[in-house]
Amino acid sequence: MRKRILVIGGSYFFGRWFVEFARVNHNLTILNRGNIPINLPEVKEIAADRHDEEALMKLSGMSFDICVDFCAYNPGDIERIVNVPGLSIGRYIFISTVDVYKRVPEVTLSDDAEFTDVFPDGPEGDYIKGKVLLENELKKVSMEKDIKYTSVRPAILYGPANYAPREAVFFEYIKNYGEVPYPKDATGFFQLTFVGDGAKILVKICEMEDPPKSINLCPVRIDNYRSFLDALRSIPDISFTEKEMTVSEMLNQNIILPFPLLKNDSQAYKGLDYEAFGVVETDLGLGLQKAYKVF
Repeated sequence: MRKRILVIGGSYFFGRWFVEFARVNHNLTILNRGNIPINLPEVKEIAADRHDEEALMKLSGMSFDICVDFCAYNPGDIERIVNVPGLSIGRYIFISTVDVYKRVPEVTLSDDAEFTDVFPDGPEGDYIKGKVLLENELKKVSMEKDIKYTSVRPAILYGPANYAPREAVFFEYIKNYGEVPYPKDATGFFQLTFVGDGAKILVKICEMEDPPKSINLCPVRIDNYRSFLDALRSIPDISFTEKEMTVSEMLNQNIILPFPLLKNDSQAYKGLDYEAFGVVETDLGLGLQKAYKVF
């Protein structure tokens, strides 16, 4: 059954991949500032800043089965949407992050894990704190407005058009130096989700009659720097050497890599069974190849 889906954001990376897949079988309305138009004939676009309550009145009188919110970052962002007079939403899907959880070394965190109340200084800490506050705001407005909800918490997304400095850090090393630093004594680990896989799973969540209230969006597979560089080396027509360094040497030389270097800085999360969502997990090497082609 086709669903009426309101997408907040949706202009780039995860949101844009979702739009490309969801538009095939569903009716999409996109709300964003209009800086990056979607320009798809079957997709309705509404230009409005979500912080402008007067502009949000463009949604008044509309009814949606689902709202998928890719760009809620600050307290009030969800309340402002659901409080638009005359707007009806059946389910609110909030794109959060696994970083909302309290870190517990040696434990694989499920989606019912405790939220953190300790935040690092700077933009990263502000981002995580905002997501934690919005998780609680989502529960509150769900009760007040009788709206069902699902919080989708991605781990590390990668793939074409990634705006976060992740795989592109390695692409830059290859392009500029033909060499990639390899932390030979690194004990860190991480879970990588190809953005296309994540978008397909998100579409499936929208199509479920009663999806869970929270989902960790990450694979069961756990990678490290060795497996990541091996996958990078599998890309056809790409070659590079590895500069072996210790973690201490990297830190002393201020060489910044995008994934955790140490086990104590890493956290494992209960991953999804992709097949249960009808999605074939993209091989890491293939996913990196797709990202490299458009780098």
